[in-house]
Amino acid sequence: MIRGVLLLLFGLTLSLVYGQSTVTKRYTTADGLIANDVRVLLMDSQGILWIGSRAGLSTRKQERIELDEEALQRKFTNITALVEDNDQGIWVGSYGQGVLYKGKKHTQLFNVTTGLQDDRVNCLAVLDTTLYIGTTQGISIIDIPSLQIETFSSHTTLATPSSVSSFYQKDGTIFATTINHGVFKVEAGKLYPIGEQKEVIASFFDQNRQEVLLGLKFEVEIQTHQTTLKNKIKGTRFFQSVGDKVYWVGADVLNDGGGIYAWDGHQIEKLNQAYGIENTDLYSLAYDDKRHFLYIGSKEQGLFQVDLASPLHFDPHFGSIATLAIQGAYTYIFGEKGLSIVHQNRVTQTIGKEVFKSYQLANNQSFIGVTTRANNFFEIEHRIPADQIKFYKAVIHQEALWVSTNIGLFQLSLTGQLKQYKGIHTYQFDFLQDQCIETDPYGGVRVYDNLTDFTYQYFDRADGVFVPRDIVDMKEVGGKMYLAGALDGLYVYENKQFRSFYAAGVFTENRLKFIEKGEEQQLFVATDFGDIYCLDLQNSQLKIQYKIPQESILGHGITFLSYQDHQLFVGTNKGITVLDAKGTFLFDSEQGLDHYAVKSSVILGHYLFLGTEKGLYTLDRRYFKPKPIAYKLRISSVKVNDTPLEIKQGQFSTKKALVLPNYKNSIRIDFALLGAKYPNKLAFQYRVKPTEKWIDVEQPSLALHYLNPGDYPIEIRMYDYHSGAEQTELLLHVKIKPPFYYSWWFFSLMGLAMIGVVAFIIQRMKRQQERKDKQLRFEKKVAELKVLSVRSQLNTHFIFNVLSSFQYFIIMHKEKEALYYLERFASLIRKTLNFSMVEQVSVQEEIAYIEGYFELENMRLDGRVHLEITVEEQLNLQYIKIPPLLLQPFVENSLVHAFPDSIEHPKLQIRIYREQGDVILEVIDNGIGTQQTLQEQVTHESKGLYLVKERMKMIQAYLEEHLCIQSTAAGTRVRLVLKNAISSK
Repeated sequence: MIRGVLLLLFGLTLSLVYGQSTVTKRYTTADGLIANDVRVLLMDSQGILWIGSRAGLSTRKQERIELDEEALQRKFTNITALVEDNDQGIWVGSYGQGVLYKGKKHTQLFNVTTGLQDDRVNCLAVLDTTLYIGTTQGISIIDIPSLQIETFSSHTTLATPSSVSSFYQKDGTIFATTINHGVFKVEAGKLYPIGEQKEVIASFFDQNRQEVLLGLKFEVEIQTHQTTLKNKIKGTRFFQSVGDKVYWVGADVLNDGGGIYAWDGHQIEKLNQAYGIENTDLYSLAYDDKRHFLYIGSKEQGLFQVDLASPLHFDPHFGSIATLAIQGAYTYIFGEKGLSIVHQNRVTQTIGKEVFKSYQLANNQSFIGVTTRANNFFEIEHRIPADQIKFYKAVIHQEALWVSTNIGLFQLSLTGQLKQYKGIHTYQFDFLQDQCIETDPYGGVRVYDNLTDFTYQYFDRADGVFVPRDIVDMKEVGGKMYLAGALDGLYVYENKQFRSFYAAGVFTENRLKFIEKGEEQQLFVATDFGDIYCLDLQNSQLKIQYKIPQESILGHGITFLSYQDHQLFVGTNKGITVLDAKGTFLFDSEQGLDHYAVKSSVILGHYLFLGTEKGLYTLDRRYFKPKPIAYKLRISSVKVNDTPLEIKQGQFSTKKALVLPNYKNSIRIDFALLGAKYPNKLAFQYRVKPTEKWIDVEQPSLALHYLNPGDYPIEIRMYDYHSGAEQTELLLHVKIKPPFYYSWWFFSLMGLAMIGVVAFIIQRMKRQQERKDKQLRFEKKVAELKVLSVRSQLNTHFIFNVLSSFQYFIIMHKEKEALYYLERFASLIRKTLNFSMVEQVSVQEEIAYIEGYFELENMRLDGRVHLEITVEEQLNLQYIKIPPLLLQPFVENSLVHAFPDSIEHPKLQIRIYREQGDVILEVIDNGIGTQQTLQEQVTHESKGLYLVKERMKMIQAYLEEHLCIQSTAAGTRVRLVLKNAISSK
């Protein structure tokens, strides 16, 4: 009992420094829980956490909480028990609905209708291949391989006098506990009472110490080899082995008891305060021994996750912290409560802000009116009250502690006694040997040879750019003081002089934020843009050893920089990036670092101390070492051409291969990495072939589109920024089959086909060449016909006759007539030339040409021939096409040969009408007809008629009946038939 009291006192002492000593997270319905009452928990062999509540069943894996679809479909709720068998099957007990089995291949429901003792299930246990089911009416047993419920006769029944509350195994035997009648041994289908009757709610057998722990309603009983220990802890609900300890949780009974406890074989420790869990109404436990997470289920406040291996400790006791300093075993914390001195994990002294204020008022008289802006000082407002004092920077020098504030510079002993005050207002100061270097934010530096006597040398910025200004950090390295300027780069003070590396062009980064001493003559410089440079200071001229680009740092906006033992700690908006030669690590809110606004950082031994606005963090640096972890890469889903692929249980576990036809060549693969403690710290790369480069992927999902036929051994390379572990593993070997036209038989068939095609092409080329030659001959013939047509229409006799008529008009002084006919002649010549350049003209254009030609030709005949043109009303001559000058030869023949002087009333008729779909063109004269001489007919046939027939062949399949000439004593009739001229227009 004394040891228990001592342990409690020691816990209270630790809380003064550390408060909550572990990292605890809470998950509720807002995070995906189906309900905030977590009645039972199970961590299975695959690293999946099963969560049972009144509302149903859910799982948590890879930081995601999901509803169990099978339980949801069956409306299986009021979960009271969870257990895993040796074949990774999950058994779920419900108070009112029996037992649900979730195996690898199928699921099955067991209830009273299938032989269960009762549907109100309280607990489950697996021993070898047997499932024991504790109900309110007794015990049922299921043979797991056959999934058969064992039945019992009336004289060997497993009915119990009261409700079964729990099971435990000891030496290969199962024991059952009951609510009112104690413990029973289950053997050969019978129950044997063990010990006295008692109210047992929970039980556990610790194999390490061979101890039985019983949770009774009003106490905990621990049965050891020698004796039975009892403790008045009420409401125990569940036991769980964690390492070499046994944990249990309890519910609040009569406003007493409850909480989380641990037994190490010697003493019981209550852990609510250490774990930051105020709630004492707790129901269930589960432990992840690979990730060292302890899960605690509560009655109303959801699920708690406790990281038992966290290197982080947080103490909010100090409030907002401005600056830190460490000397030996002493830690000096300046913040809203003043100065707290911590020694051997205990706050030994606290000096409030009012003490600093009183000391200032007692010692500031000699500085009033002296350390003013007029004297190039950053002036102090001496009237600032105690509660508004701000601490800037703490420095330990020659066994003394110095701290700068907004009311001046104080010197304290290492035990916390105020020794000296100087009315100096500065953000950045430090000591180089016996000199104190104080910077003025407005520009200028003072170097004090004796700070006590207040003797100094002032360097004014007006003296040159070598004088520092806007200093944000200072570090002593190798007997020199280096100063970081916010806008003007890096400076150094040596041999009582300042130099600017930026002004000298040696180091051209001008916007600096932090500097930190590295190994020996090394200096790390962090810029305002997130880049970090490692500078070699061994020579008088510094040298850049290497650069850490912002992209290599996880996050933006550097908040602090610390270095120790080849580890560089960089604070950003995403947490802490730890850069080590063995790996890169990230520590953030997922691991418990909830406050990133770091005001000060110092390293003492193995620990990094971080002062924030919310309190003090202590981080064990030894945690950041690569940890060999064998992750399990699992394929969650596969889509082929956007169609989900049905994946059978374990399909891709052993044989990671997928063969697809060539037309199914777009694949999406979702995968999960089991075994990672913090899944959000995982970074993935992939490649589809060993010869290709690695490609970054933000999410555990790959989308590969339009893959060519071939083999694709898709690999995943994973890097864990929590453990520093890297692993490369085959995700899936995808084979895209070539199309059928890549097969040998297809190539043979294609070879034969190609021979046939080549022969066909050659034959076709020959036919094309023949058609081309024929076309050329045709075009040549058309050209010849055009020339002959022009020549035949306007023969020299016609032109001579027209010119003679012009000459006659001129001689007879009939200039008006001469000009009129000359204009008509010129128009006819133009039309003739235009007609010679086209293949077809409209009948309307042809008639207009005939009228012009007739007028000139009739002038020679003194105008005595009458022309009559008749067109059927329904015909539109503009849309009926014929070769040019098709009718002109017949009109010319009539005018030249048909009307001698013996014909008294010469008349020429042109008739155009339709017959069905044809158009008929007729040229009729009342001339001498058959009286023409034989020689004239032969000449006409050889010139005009030949041209007309050839040109009609150009527009239709010419037959002899399409051109008919009838000549009698009464005159001549020429009939031309244009086939289908109306339907084609």
